[in-house]
Amino acid sequence: MTSALEIFTGVQLGFILLTIFSIFALHRTFRRISLKPWPLTLGIISWTAITGLFSSAEFFQDYLFFPPRIPVFVFLAMMGTLYIIFLSPYSKALRSIPQSRLLLLQGFCIPFDILTGITGPLLSIYVKKHGDQKSKNLVLIWNILGLGLLANVVFHRIFSQPYPITWLSIFLVPMALFLHILSIRKAFSKEIHLENPGAGISTIIRLIATYLHFPKIEKTLVFSKAVERFEKENEKILKVVSSLNSNELSEKRLVPQIPGLEDSSRYWSVAMTLEHLTITMPGFFEIIKSLNAGRDLDLGIKVENVKPQKKMSTDEIIVLFKAQTSSITKELKTMQYNSASKAKAQHPWFGALGLNSWLWLLGAHQGIHRRQIELISFLHKNLK
Repeated sequence: MTSALEIFTGVQLGFILLTIFSIFALHRTFRRISLKPWPLTLGIISWTAITGLFSSAEFFQDYLFFPPRIPVFVFLAMMGTLYIIFLSPYSKALRSIPQSRLLLLQGFCIPFDILTGITGPLLSIYVKKHGDQKSKNLVLIWNILGLGLLANVVFHRIFSQPYPITWLSIFLVPMALFLHILSIRKAFSKEIHLENPGAGISTIIRLIATYLHFPKIEKTLVFSKAVERFEKENEKILKVVSSLNSNELSEKRLVPQIPGLEDSSRYWSVAMTLEHLTITMPGFFEIIKSLNAGRDLDLGIKVENVKPQKKMSTDEIIVLFKAQTSSITKELKTMQYNSASKAKAQHPWFGALGLNSWLWLLGAHQGIHRRQIELISFLHKNLK
């Protein structure tokens, strides 16, 4: 039979791991918005370390001390949280954290607030699909209810004594408050805040693609089908482009998140999207030719370097896009496909990939941005 001490030790270990994971998650989030994370992260680590030492020395168990020490430290943590959000040098950069990310991070609440911990990530998925504006009211209601649940946690846990559980009151609860307030501020903001170029795609999608999808593609891709997909995606893109006037081609629109599309690329015009494709297509094809010849290749590609430069007119971009797609399609159709090639080329997100993976990416990349162009067109036609 499990003793009370064993259960209690398990709870202690659980809160230690939860605190470490939460700090790591915050640090990664700060990095994604190009915030210099280490000063803030080290401050958080120092706070948890100091309060942990105080608790292990039974500092918080002095019930004769007035005012009670735990509430004082909770108050200090709350004030520090508000300072970071509204007054610190990080205040502006924190506005760039996507709403969906703020909601996803609330999943850490599950051990002490199961309702918020489960519904936060689910609401994050909804926001990703429908966008910040359509989700605004739902997000605000959720945050208000979440703050009420958080107050309940503070009231019931505020006198917890063992140091990992002290972290619940002095770190984890203020972190939840931090995310709620940022989320509410984000909901009321009319500014568009996106992650900086090069932040990448979600870790989950990247891991699934790297370890499950691409190994399968290497074994099953049919060359003619890959070429056909590339050709058809370009035909669909040009069909949409031909239906738009000059203003619709050049005006930016914010699209919802699309799997595989970096956050910084969501606020583009059709012309910007086409220009991005004219930058990336020659690189894709150079890699495919090298791998087909059995030569490894590492171009040192950085995602932030293939964003649109806006140095060409819309007409020039369209002409260049047509010329490139026509030329690359013709060369692919006459290429002697080397199915035995073992050569690899580095991808900035997925690491070393073989010929079949790059052939698949050529069409898939066009497909992602074809979907983006279709959404931009839809927004122009229906939300004027």
